[in-house]
Amino acid sequence: MGQKQEIRKKNGQIVGTIEERNGKLEVRKFGGPVLATYDPKQNVTRDHTGKVVAKYNSLVTFLQPYM
Repeated sequence: MGQKQEIRKKNGQIVGTIEERNGKLEVRKFGGPVLATYDPKQNVTRDHTGKVVAKYNSLVTFLQPYM
């Protein structure tokens, strides 16, 4: 398990986390399942189903609906 970064609203409420696991980054809604993963070796972001959704790190966009 790697570093964990908390993503917060302006009021300080935690919205979600980004955490490194096995060389990849995972984004989760706070207390919830993985929403997406980013693989820096391939430079792709995949949604929870494994579908490629971006050819760059776009993990934070998965938390925007909760901001």
